[in-house]
Amino acid sequence: TAGSTMYMLYNTYGSSAPTAGTVHNVNNNQFTNINNGVSASSSIFGCYWGGYGYTNNVYNNTFNNISETLLAAGYGNIYVLYPYYYGNTYNIYNNTVSNINLNSTANATTSATTSQVWGVYNYAYYISNMNIYGNTFRDINMNLTTMGTSTTYHGVTAINLYYTGNVSTAVTKIYNNRIFNLRTNESSAYAFASGIRASYTYYGGDIRIYNNMIGGLAAVNSSGASPANGMDLGVLSTSSGTAPVYDIAHNTIYMDTLTGGTGAGFSGIYANMTYANILLRNNVIICKGTANATGKNVCLRLNSATYTNFNSASNNNLYYAGTAAGTNYIFSDGTNNGQTLAAYKALANISPRDQSAYTEDVAFQNTNRWATYNASTWLHVNTTTPTFVESAGIPLASITSDIDGDT
Repeated sequence: TAGSTMYMLYNTYGSSAPTAGTVHNVNNNQFTNINNGVSASSSIFGCYWGGYGYTNNVYNNTFNNISETLLAAGYGNIYVLYPYYYGNTYNIYNNTVSNINLNSTANATTSATTSQVWGVYNYAYYISNMNIYGNTFRDINMNLTTMGTSTTYHGVTAINLYYTGNVSTAVTKIYNNRIFNLRTNESSAYAFASGIRASYTYYGGDIRIYNNMIGGLAAVNSSGASPANGMDLGVLSTSSGTAPVYDIAHNTIYMDTLTGGTGAGFSGIYANMTYANILLRNNVIICKGTANATGKNVCLRLNSATYTNFNSASNNNLYYAGTAAGTNYIFSDGTNNGQTLAAYKALANISPRDQSAYTEDVAFQNTNRWATYNASTWLHVNTTTPTFVESAGIPLASITSDIDGDT
């Protein structure tokens, strides 16, 4: 159909905040084998719910083999999980989102309007607690024949914080998620693939991102400087008057794909510090892919050489970007580059940040995201090989177990 919107599950509260103590559960549902073929612009929503309860729980749901195909010029969007507006607490956990595809036929051309695919798109901003944990996001693709003339960013993201928080005491937690095989193939400087992304307005509170495993992100034809990012952090504006602190700890990011157009590269973590304070501790960031031409393969990429919002307590991270030559870099801020760990540590004004960081090609039990993928071994460290990952981190009282629940 032309200009259609499809909802697999739709539940919204109306125009007022919910009553304290009410609970709304969406659980144990399966949405599979759904294809929406449209002749013009369209959107698909998997689970759209708008704070019907004071506490909103969305868990143990499966969204698999869902696609939208553009049959003519237009744009398409797929929002698998879409929390909206009110609600004191949202808990999104133990869901599986897999094989999600936005396609176009050979004669279809998308318009200048953006097209995107999201695993979670957080549009809830009158909230105090957002918890996204224990989910699997895999095999999410955007395959559009031609991107048109869009100058708005378009692509695929597993978890997107469009809005964040409500008040200074709000807490947003993203943890224990597995994210892999996200891909976009558009020939554009604005095409991207991101595991975890913050993209618009910060309203207040803490943002904690920990114990996530992310790998296999690709923007194969993009010509952007860093179109594929394990994490893409920083918001466009803040209503609170202060930059949010992203407390990022104990995450494993494994980038091993090719990124496309001339000048294109990718990043384990990209941080826009204009409106974000970045605190990095105990993360493992491996970038073993191949940047194109003048592009850079970077473990940690910042948007500025002014480090005021690069938290001085950042430390004990492990970075590896392959052989320190060519397009491989531990660190880049657009002005200063560190191909080796020693060069990064020695950059002016970096200290005391990351002075206890390490570098090594970590031996994992399994890095295969395809036929032999196994959640119990993927990106788990091989315990028979000596590694800095073992006992080289700094203890954090707020994190007492890993993604498997081990202490």
